[in-house]
Amino acid sequence: MDQEDLLSSNEALNNIQIFDSTVEIIGLVDGIESPRIVGNNQQYRFFKFYLNNGNGKRVQVVAWNEDIDHVVPHILPNCIIHLDGVQARTPKAAQFNNGNTTYELLIRSNSIIDNLGQYEPKIAIHNPVPIQLSEVLNNTECIVLEAFIKTNFTLIHNNKLNKTIGCGSITDGTYKLEVHVLNFNEDDYYDTDISKGDKIEINGTMCTSVGKNVRSIYILREYSALTFKICDSLC
Repeated sequence: MDQEDLLSSNEALNNIQIFDSTVEIIGLVDGIESPRIVGNNQQYRFFKFYLNNGNGKRVQVVAWNEDIDHVVPHILPNCIIHLDGVQARTPKAAQFNNGNTTYELLIRSNSIIDNLGQYEPKIAIHNPVPIQLSEVLNNTECIVLEAFIKTNFTLIHNNKLNKTIGCGSITDGTYKLEVHVLNFNEDDYYDTDISKGDKIEINGTMCTSVGKNVRSIYILREYSALTFKICDSLC
């Protein structure tokens, strides 16, 4: 079975009900926050991480106090995690919910946690689809896109994802697109000697669009290949 087939579907995640204490999901770890002390009197221990289903859903998972100790050893970056017997609940502070579901999952003392191993990216066997910048709105395929560099790419810290990503922008003279790249390698990028105004080709897989203007920002899958190269003409 492909690893992608193990991950919980959007339908399964959408059907989870608040206060259900029998929730079972499988997801890919795409963010971990270190355990910390919280509370007015610094009396509680708190741990939070995020599971991604690889299809646009990101679920915040939390553990408290003594339950943290049997959770932390299993939660490693880019590993596939199976949770069983966790409780869905409304986040205590919605502004700090960095998932994109209306609920978070609470790990309890009787919850089962299994680490199913490291995610191994599947090599795509299909060719990327050439598209225009104006066509990115609903595209989720492996794409190839040519445009000019408007703002050169660099590393930034994304607070919502709690990780360092690549950020830059491109334009075709009419549309502008701010690009957030989860698997950005700054050294490889600068080896291409790309600078502002260059015509480039971006080859990768779009994951989701965020923000009020969905033509402005897109995020590429963390486990997809993304390549940049200078080209001679626009498509």
